Amino acid sequence: MIIRKAKLSDIGVCVSIHTMCEEHEAKDASEDERLTLNYIKKGMKNKDCTYLVAEDSKEIIGFISFIHDEWNNSISIDQLFVKPDFHGHGVGSMLLKSTFERAKEMNARIIFLHTSKSGKKTIKFYKKNGFSIAGYIRELYGHDRESDAVVLSRRVEIANSDR
Repeated sequence: MIIRKAKLSDIGVCVSIHTMCEEHEAKDASEDERLTLNYIKKGMKNKDCTYLVAEDSKEIIGFISFIHDEWNNSISIDQLFVKPDFHGHGVGSMLLKSTFERAKEMNARIIFLHTSKSGKKTIKFYKKNGFSIAGYIRELYGHDRESDAVVLSRRVEIANSDR
């Protein structure tokens, strides 16, 4: 498996992976796919946003996107999706490892992300990869307590840094 920077020609596959991983009502699926396509396309054109893909035998099986916020020298992970058939095979961890390496190259001090508080497996995955719970955001994904988000963070270890 290789991790590489995404190309614009990878957008369709990234949208497909995102759609596979998200739960959609049949009536919302095509609209969500269109919005996801526009969101990823805009992100790939943003100079501060990085998309990496995991490729196995010439097939893209996962992707991650993150934004480097220079004003506070941090990385915000925006999306991390792996094809369901590849869950539990280390793909997500490899995408995170590549993100950590790039964060070091950028001299970022910390990496943040948020996820649904109801996603216990997802939270466990991030904790396994060195993240800690940093806080909560109420009703981020909707208008009820089930839509609360957990904010996780991980410091970026840089040897001989004068931060």
